[in-house]
Amino acid sequence: MKQEHSYAVKNVKTISGNEGCAWDASLYQDGKRVGLAHYDGWGGGVEYAGVPDDVMDDLRALGALDYAAWCADQGTTYDGDSMGLEDIIVENLVNDFIAAQDAKREQARMRRQATKDTLFVLEGEDENESYRFFRGVPYGPRVLFHCRKKYGEGVRVYVPSAGAWQPISEAIAPYEGQEAQTA
Repeated sequence: MKQEHSYAVKNVKTISGNEGCAWDASLYQDGKRVGLAHYDGWGGGVEYAGVPDDVMDDLRALGALDYAAWCADQGTTYDGDSMGLEDIIVENLVNDFIAAQDAKREQARMRRQATKDTLFVLEGEDENESYRFFRGVPYGPRVLFHCRKKYGEGVRVYVPSAGAWQPISEAIAPYEGQEAQTA
């Protein structure tokens, strides 16, 4: 089955529930709002308001494809029942929306911190898990040369102007030749 429509959620609001995160979201098909989806956080399925039957049927069909692929990966078979499978698609959309918002907030937090501290990770460390920093030492050539001298070429630093992590060799390249002046 070829996917004929694109789906998205917006205006996601969350709160802690008894069995996970409760949420409300506006559901969009091809950029047009088609209704609301609500999960109360107490287990059970997602509730829908104002979503047309043809949209629900399409979501069920997409959910069935997703679930059938999962069953094949698990070595089990899918019996063809599509009841509640629309929830798979909508919950995935909500989870992706929340993850994207969290990533934006984390990026903004890191940019703020990088205005006063130099952030770095050592070789073998994952910057998505944790990072180190020189507190009160803003990003610049002096701290980059120090970091390379102390920890070697395996260091990755957060470059505030790029909003990204870079190997020390790339971050320090614009400052090569200034090492004697920063000592």
